[in-house]
Amino acid sequence: MNAIYLKYLRMIRNIHAVTKETLCIKPEEVPYLVSLAQRHFTSPFLFSYMESYPEAVPALKQQSKMIMYQYYYDLTVEVPCVQTQYK
Repeated sequence: MNAIYLKYLRMIRNIHAVTKETLCIKPEEVPYLVSLAQRHFTSPFLFSYMESYPEAVPALKQQSKMIMYQYYYDLTVEVPCVQTQYK
């Protein structure tokens, strides 16, 4: 595993940690971290780390909105179910 992927995994792990690990994010790593977050649909979890990089926020925000939209769409739209009859 490369260093950026390990950093990405530490960012995700820190979400549930009691004590937060401080991570130093270099500006050249930001596009790769955003790409990983979008590929794995974890963009909402990276907002706290990307506050100082405004170029990363629109992409993370867009995917976060789409995740929320899909969640609420699935809750409100009736999905046809197959009912089976047990005899």
